[in-house]
Amino acid sequence: MGVSGFVDLHCHILPGVDDGPKSEQDAAALLEQAYLAGTAAMAATSHFNFQYGFDPARVAQLLDVLERRLTATPVLFPGCELELNDEALRAFFAAPCNYTLNGSRYALVEPPLRFPPESMPWLLQRFREAEVTPILAHPERSRLFQTQPKLAAAWAAGAVCCRSPARRCSGAWADAPRLWPGSWSKRAWRIACRAMRTTWRSAQPICDRPS
Repeated sequence: MGVSGFVDLHCHILPGVDDGPKSEQDAAALLEQAYLAGTAAMAATSHFNFQYGFDPARVAQLLDVLERRLTATPVLFPGCELELNDEALRAFFAAPCNYTLNGSRYALVEPPLRFPPESMPWLLQRFREAEVTPILAHPERSRLFQTQPKLAAAWAAGAVCCRSPARRCSGAWADAPRLWPGSWSKRAWRIACRAMRTTWRSAQPICDRPS
């Protein structure tokens, strides 16, 4: 990507395509705030899931509109937050560059809600065969990883990067099992956080690497 500085790899900035801003004006205001806060670049990672479809051509069009509208803005590049469901995965593996971050070998993926756990090792292998490294978006929310934390650790060991705010693995979020009764057990939380900490550093340099 050839950008140095703070890069947001996960943001819903495009207007009217998912649960992000509804208008160009709202999107422009958010971009201006991000720029003033020191953000050098942003990946427009619109959802691709059961609720929202994903049109690469539409994404390119909206990015062009926003870049023309603003004179001072972070560098914008295309991306996608890919939910691991059958429809999205078929589209992804048919043309990975339409869904990866700026056409690179990194893809932001959302841990599945319904994907069968026994298929996860196969799915990881499919990403490897496509020479794509998944970046897990907010894995701490995943019910699958909550109930099977060793699966989170296995994905982390498989050269998968985790994109999860550090505060969710420590500090105020360290007591998440207590705050979310019936969700994460203490043991599950420790295993998952250990996996996320292991890969956190490897996720950061992606921002400054060329694609």
